[in-house]
Amino acid sequence: MDEMTIKKSNTNEYSKAGENHNPANATSNAASSQSNPAKPSASDQLISDFTTTADIWFWETDTDHRFTWLSDNFEELRGFDPEHIYGQTRADIGNQTIEAESWKQHLAQLEAHEPFLNFEFEFTLDNGLVGTASTSGKPFFDAAGKFQGYRGCGRNVTEIKEIEHSASVAAERFRLAADHFSGGIMVFDQSNRISMFSKQFHDYFPHLREHLRIGVSRETIIRAQLAAKVIPEAEGCEEEWLRSRLQSKGIEENYREVRRGDFWFRITETHLPDGHTLKLLIDVTDRKNAEVRIEEERNLLRTLIDNISDQIYAKDLNSNFIVANNAVNSNFTCLKPEIENLIGKNDYNFYKPELADSFRKIELSVMEDGCVVDEEIRKVFHPGQDEPSWISTTKAPLRDTEGTIIGLVGVGRDITSQYLLNAELEKSEQRFRDFAETAADWFWETNETMTITFLSERLNHSED
Repeated sequence: MDEMTIKKSNTNEYSKAGENHNPANATSNAASSQSNPAKPSASDQLISDFTTTADIWFWETDTDHRFTWLSDNFEELRGFDPEHIYGQTRADIGNQTIEAESWKQHLAQLEAHEPFLNFEFEFTLDNGLVGTASTSGKPFFDAAGKFQGYRGCGRNVTEIKEIEHSASVAAERFRLAADHFSGGIMVFDQSNRISMFSKQFHDYFPHLREHLRIGVSRETIIRAQLAAKVIPEAEGCEEEWLRSRLQSKGIEENYREVRRGDFWFRITETHLPDGHTLKLLIDVTDRKNAEVRIEEERNLLRTLIDNISDQIYAKDLNSNFIVANNAVNSNFTCLKPEIENLIGKNDYNFYKPELADSFRKIELSVMEDGCVVDEEIRKVFHPGQDEPSWISTTKAPLRDTEGTIIGLVGVGRDITSQYLLNAELEKSEQRFRDFAETAADWFWETNETMTITFLSERLNHSED
């Protein structure tokens, strides 16, 4: 207690002084006690009524700031016998080493005989537990204006302080959790002003750094974003967009994905029962970039398959088309012009049942056995065509990410021209062979090394 200048006096000297003492009638206390010692005065009854119905106690100190009187409810509210308090100063019973600066200010007020309000200090009970008291006091003087001491009231705020401490600890834990959150957290109070935000906002929104502080309005934050032109959906209608965002406070909860500068966020705003608004920002930039890359690759693949002559398609387990390129669509549209969209259709919508059955049988074997049917060549009579077409088809099972067969993929190529050319070539070769066998002379053929590769049958017969 190095900052104290008040000396502690003998406790017993003041214990009796506190008995039956009424600070409201201190000058006539002795006389009234002699005239009617058993009957309390009106002032006594008034103080007794106050102390039995309030959660505060009353006190009085002398010129040295030592307690000379405490109300009857002191022990009940404070937690220990007032006999230990008489003759001591507030500094004697307080844990002043914990809050030295506040004690210095309080002691300066006492020495200056100034009123004080809600001074809080910690004290230690007999059982070792620490409590907190809040006290207010006013100096009183005699008729000559000489300082006589202080009178005031006190209140045990230990429970309140414990609640505040618990709330502070919880708030700090929430802040730490928010600072380690992969996105950002911001809380607006009932007045739509920032009451809390995580540090990630500084990284995500460098243009907001001068505005990111407690008490700043939501409107200020939004206007700063609009000025930085990081809200593409608001361009050209800034004021209207601002009003819609401010009016959204009445909505229970809303969710959206937006781009802000170089980042994509999933934003969720939840309006809490106490009137606060919790705003969560989840960084989905990596996912959105991946989606863009996938879309670009899908567009590239679609461009490729739509600009080749081969028919490329995929079907589900029921042999319904789920993917079809332009070549497939063109082919089937010619068959059935009234069918504009091939997706969801199957071969039964275009071919005779017996032909569609044959296609279905092959596709079932692919999907059930997991086999690949390669270079299947089939003769097809398309409706409206007098001559058949020849199709070379490869079909393979379509699997999901877990390896389960969910359909098939196919590539079809119209080889009618090639097939007819090969057929003509075979006929030509056969005509040549027939001519060679019936001719009087014999024929032979050699390759580049002069090795004989063909001899007519006529030569073979002549050698015999």
